[in-house]
Amino acid sequence: MIVQVCGNISGLVLAGRLQTEAQCVAQEGCMNPYDASQQGYIQVGCCLTEVPRDIPAEALEVHLPFNPITSIHPGVFSHLTQCTVLFMVENRITQIQRATFTGMHSLTHLILVGGRISIIEEGAFDGLEALQFLDLGGNLLSSLDPEMFTGLNNVEYLGIFSNIIFNIEEGSFDSLHSLRTVSLQGNRLTTLDPDLFLNLPRPLNMTLCSGPNSCNQWDCSSLCWLKHEEQHGTISFVRMNNWSLLCTALSGVQWNSLQCGHRGRCH
Repeated sequence: MIVQVCGNISGLVLAGRLQTEAQCVAQEGCMNPYDASQQGYIQVGCCLTEVPRDIPAEALEVHLPFNPITSIHPGVFSHLTQCTVLFMVENRITQIQRATFTGMHSLTHLILVGGRISIIEEGAFDGLEALQFLDLGGNLLSSLDPEMFTGLNNVEYLGIFSNIIFNIEEGSFDSLHSLRTVSLQGNRLTTLDPDLFLNLPRPLNMTLCSGPNSCNQWDCSSLCWLKHEEQHGTISFVRMNNWSLLCTALSGVQWNSLQCGHRGRCH
């Protein structure tokens, strides 16, 4: 990364310490956004309402955080064939349209944390064959479907934390053949269907909670399959801020005391 804005973005979103519109000011960096020596285009809090169309084609990284951008027009980045990082944290984007990132064949990191994204159209990520890191945390996604992540064969990290996801359709992760880590904490899920992860490589890392409010939502009585995989080392939990997986009191079962048979039956 050429620049790191506000440190850990995931922590920033979860803590609710986000930059406000009042902090969006025309500063010196807004007038001279391109650093030719490092081939980085950076406009932080510059009151942009749309993606600039004058980003130099040779830019390797594009950083547009803390701007009131509401949409990304398909093809606006099509000339950025060398760009490897697109960093658009805390904007007001509501949807990702089909072929939005066409032409960005070299993109490896796409960070869209802290926006208002509720819709991702089929084919939204078409052409991103090199993408390895996709972070959609802190948006307004309510469900995932099998068409959402098609073509992302090389993605190793998927961040969908702190949305309002209550439903994940079967097959939603099937195209993520290289996935190693998925961050699911802070949503409205209470259980996970084992078939969702059936075709994913192992070992697999999961983050299911980051604090007490996101740790105690899970119905552990329905997660015996996950306990079984944890015991065999095929799935491991990423424990953020030292919080461990807890369970809703309604399930009547606690994770640490959960015992499962060889076929994933709970006792």
